Amino acid sequence: MNWLLGVVGVAFFYSMAQIYTRICLNSKIDYRVLVAYYLLICGLFGILMMSYLYIDNKNIEINGKLLTIILTTILFAIGTIFLFYSISMKIELGIMNIIRVALQIILTMILGYIYFNEQLTNYQLIGSILIIVGILMVYNIN
Repeated sequence: MNWLLGVVGVAFFYSMAQIYTRICLNSKIDYRVLVAYYLLICGLFGILMMSYLYIDNKNIEINGKLLTIILTTILFAIGTIFLFYSISMKIELGIMNIIRVALQIILTMILGYIYFNEQLTNYQLIGSILIIVGILMVYNIN
């Protein structure tokens, strides 16, 4: 799959999911209840996916990476809890996402440098500074 298609898919489906999250939360559903349902439904999707892979005779061995898989899942789950909490605070979704994505870009870039020794160019550092300036501008305007 082309990586750009994946990025567009994530952006589209996450944006739509945040709209429906706000709809749920506007109808007086507690964000913690929504998180519980979200995790239950993700579990169901996981079972269906594993069943499909098993039926399709795919190799589902994880080669000793269970701890990494567990940590990945826990981090995504905690991130989702914070996302639902943020949406429940009724801040404008656009503003919330500008700040969230900008911070995520900077943190991912720093963690990529620390964990994978990815190089940081001068353009990336300048871009990070511009991101911070952009966050301050968006946050202070509202």
